[in-house]
Amino acid sequence: MTLGFDPQMKQFVGTFIASVMTRLWPYCRTLDAAENVLTLDSESPSFTNDGTLTKYQDIIGQLSNGFTHMASKKQRIAGWIVSGIVTLFLIGPSAAGKFVEWQGKEEAFGKMGFTTDVMFKIGILEVVIALLYFIPRTSFIGAILVTGYLGGATVTHVRVGEPFFVPVIIGIVAWVGSGLRRPEIFSLACGSQSSGS
Repeated sequence: MTLGFDPQMKQFVGTFIASVMTRLWPYCRTLDAAENVLTLDSESPSFTNDGTLTKYQDIIGQLSNGFTHMASKKQRIAGWIVSGIVTLFLIGPSAAGKFVEWQGKEEAFGKMGFTTDVMFKIGILEVVIALLYFIPRTSFIGAILVTGYLGGATVTHVRVGEPFFVPVIIGIVAWVGSGLRRPEIFSLACGSQSSGS
């Protein structure tokens, strides 16, 4: 990838090509108001090989720690969808069962060693953590809190001899959603300073 600022056009311009591609992709765009996110637009052949041109968009961000990351718009949208599903699961079927009355509720929670009053408080905590996970500004700390919360759920299920794979899977999916929304998470997890899409 090449990238530079054209003072006559007053915008960033660049190109991209890979060994598996037969066409040079031209890029054009300006920085956002905060001057830390560069959104690059390109029109190039569709990956469906139908001979049409399709619009593509890549996003390059500068992080506060000096790292840069690159993500596509589709990657971020996928991250929001995955994160939304995790959030809805935590607030919906998981937390809601702690708030509403249902037959056998006291027995089920008692088997795990909790009273319904304690589970109500845990449900409130679960909703707060899920919202922190979904809100962009608090998503990273939210992901850490979701991990801790689901770790407690895993331990509870193991202790009473129940299947424990559901909270583990939700935890993994939560981090995948976070990484798709904020690619620097994958970079940090892999120990690298930048990531590409």
